[in-house]
Amino acid sequence: ACQCVLHLCYTYLLCEGRAVNASYLLCSLLLPVLLVCSLLAAMPASIVNSPVMIAAAAPTSAEAKSDNKETTVQQLQGEQELRERKPQQNDAVPAEGTEAAEGAPSAAEGESDEGEASDGRVRSASICARAPKGLELVRRKLITKEDPHYFHKFFGTFVLLSFFYRYLYLLPTQGNLGFSADAWSIFSIGMHIALSCSSIIFRVPHKRVKGKPTLIYREYRAHAIVFSLRCLLVYLLAFVWPEAPPLLRYATVLSMHVSADLVTYYMGEPGSTTVRGKGNTRRKDVKALMAAYGSYQCIALASHLTPNARAMDLGFNTLIAIQSSAFCMTLVRKALLTWRGHAAIYTTCLLLSTAVIASSFFATPMFFVFAAAALVLRFKFGVSKYIVWALFCIAANDVRSLHDLVTPVSIVA
Repeated sequence: ACQCVLHLCYTYLLCEGRAVNASYLLCSLLLPVLLVCSLLAAMPASIVNSPVMIAAAAPTSAEAKSDNKETTVQQLQGEQELRERKPQQNDAVPAEGTEAAEGAPSAAEGESDEGEASDGRVRSASICARAPKGLELVRRKLITKEDPHYFHKFFGTFVLLSFFYRYLYLLPTQGNLGFSADAWSIFSIGMHIALSCSSIIFRVPHKRVKGKPTLIYREYRAHAIVFSLRCLLVYLLAFVWPEAPPLLRYATVLSMHVSADLVTYYMGEPGSTTVRGKGNTRRKDVKALMAAYGSYQCIALASHLTPNARAMDLGFNTLIAIQSSAFCMTLVRKALLTWRGHAAIYTTCLLLSTAVIASSFFATPMFFVFAAAALVLRFKFGVSKYIVWALFCIAANDVRSLHDLVTPVSIVA
C-alpha cells in the first residue's frame, strides 16, 4: 500500500514536469520489506498461534460441527428409509398368513406400536436437522461470520462481473481489455486489489495441507496479495511513465518478487513453491500441468517487463489467473469444488490471459524468443530469477528500440 501511494505521488510530480530521482528506486526496493512487515503485523497472535492455524489439515470448529451434523443427518435418513421399507415387505406376505395377521396382532406389530413414539421422534429430528441443499448449501458455506458486513463478497461479485465483461465482451469485440487512464479503469482495478487485500480477514490453514495442494493456505493468500499489487504497479507505471527506462521497470516489478520471497521465508516451507509445490510428484499429467503453469508465470512476468501500447491491459491481465485460483481454492476448501474443477477453471483463465499476451506482442516475435530463453535459464539451469529478468529487461529494451511501440493485433482480426 505504501508503494502504491508512492507511485501516485510521483504521478503528480511527473504531471508537474519534474524528473524522477534516485530516491524512487531506493524506495521501490525498500518498501517491499514494509509490505511484508505489515502483513505479518496484521495477523493477530490468537490466529497465528491457534491450533486450527497450526494444524494444517484440521478444519475449523464450525466446519467440524457442520460435518458431524451432516453425518448424523445421513445416518438418521438411512434409518428412516429402512423403517419405511419394512411395511412394504410385510405387504408382500403370502395370502395364507393374511387371516392370522388380521385376527390377532403379531409381536412385531406390538413392538411397532410400542416404538411409534420413538419413530416419531427420529423422524422429527431428521426433519429438523435436514441438511440444506442447492443454493442454501452454497450460501451457508460461503457466508460466514468473518465477513459480517459483506465487503469481501461485494468486491468478489464486482470482480466476477468485471472478468466476464472484459474477457467475454470487450476482448472478442474490441481486441483488448479496455483499460486506459480514465476514472472507471482506476476504479475497476482498485476493486480487484481491494478483493485480494480484504481476504486477510479470513482464517485459513497455517501451512499447505499435505495431499491437498488445492486448499488455500496462509502463504498462498499472501502471495496472491503481493502479486495483485504487482499488477497495480504495472498499471500505474504505464499510466505515469509509458516510456520508463528498463531499470525503473525492473525495480518496480521485481520489488514485488522481493516481497514474495520474504513471505515465503517467513510463512513457507524450504524447497516448496505455491504453484509447483516441491516438484516431487510422479504423475506425468500433474508434471505437465505444473510445467504449463510455470511457463505461464514466465510469460506473464515478461509481459510486465516489456513496454507495450496496451501496458495497462497487460498489468490487469494476470489478475484473472491470481484471483481465479484463490477463489477456486476457497471453493475446494468449502467442499463446493473438486481439484479437477479447480484445474479446469484455472487452466481456462490462463488460456484467456495468454491469448491477451499473444495478441499484444504478435508484432514482435522476439518477445517470445526472449521469454522462452528466460524460461530455460530459470527452470533448466536454475539461474536466479533476478539475474534472468535483468538480462530480459536489457533484451526487451533492444526490442523496444527496434519497434517504436508495439501495437497489439486485434483478436477479432
